[in-house]
Order: sequence, then structure tokens, then C-alpha cells
Amino acid sequence: PKNVSTIMKPLLSQVSINAQESEEREKAIVVGGGPVGLASAIMLANHGYDVSVFEATPTEEIRAFNPALAYLYNVNSMGQVFTTMFPKIHDKLVERAIDSTQIRFMLAPADATKTITYPNMPTVGSEISYWIPRHEMTLLLWDAVDEHNNSRDPNSHVGTIDFEQGVSCV
Repeated sequence: PKNVSTIMKPLLSQVSINAQESEEREKAIVVGGGPVGLASAIMLANHGYDVSVFEATPTEEIRAFNPALAYLYNVNSMGQVFTTMFPKIHDKLVERAIDSTQIRFMLAPADATKTITYPNMPTVGSEISYWIPRHEMTLLLWDAVDEHNNSRDPNSHVGTIDFEQGVSCV
């Protein structure tokens, strides 16, 4: 992997140059390209920052299912404050996740060859939350970053998001 110091020096000198030029956007660095890092990058870019995301894990490993990171995210009403700010993200969440009206509690069999059946359970209360596997949430947010960069008007105040994969921070 690349060493972050070889990337940071040019970035830091660029930040110094840009600080003198008031018409340039401010820069931000996000360490980690998982769901939290990508959501942070999207928020910063939409607030006018040009963002660089540094991720140690190579792209092909992040996009693959990893049993060590095989847990579900529950995107409840507080999480949906973020997703509804970006309708395409929210639509993909609804499409890819299982909503709380479909499932409440289950025990997954320890045997990976057995099929998991999801019981239908009544909703408790009026709040709908969404359950989504971590790797699917990461892919959803990567799609959102790609859409952000591709649909962004270069003359707007919205910043760009750049990925640096395989970078270790020392």
C-alpha cells in the first residue's frame, strides 16, 4: 500500500496555497472508506469541501463480503435524517435493505449451508427502520459518491470526493 506521508505532503502544500486563494474550496481528508467515512465525505462535499478519502483496504476486498465485518446496520429515524437528505441514497436503502415491518427478531443458524428464513412480524410503533448488511451499506454509499461526482456542476459550491485505495496512515 501507499504510505500516507507521500500523499499528505503534496496535499498539505496544496492546502497552504489554496488558503491564500479565497475563491478556492477548502480541503478535507477522511481516513477510512467504510460507511461512516463515506457518509462524512458526502456531507463535507455537499458543504463545499473538496474531500480526499484514504482507505487502507484495496477496492476488491472492500466490495466483497467479509465474515469478520458481517454485521447489520439498523438505519432508524435518526439515520434516515441523513439518507432522506439525499433521495437517491434513501431510495437505494429502501430497495436493498429489509425494513422493520418485515422482521423483528431471528436466530441465524450457525451452519452456513442452511437457508435463513425471515419471519414476518408486526411493527411495534410507527417508526420504520431498515436493516442492511455492512458491505451493502458501503456499496450503497460508494454508489452515492460516484453519483455525486458524476452529477456535480463544476461551477457550484459543491465539492468533489476523491478516493485513495490501499493507503496506510502512519
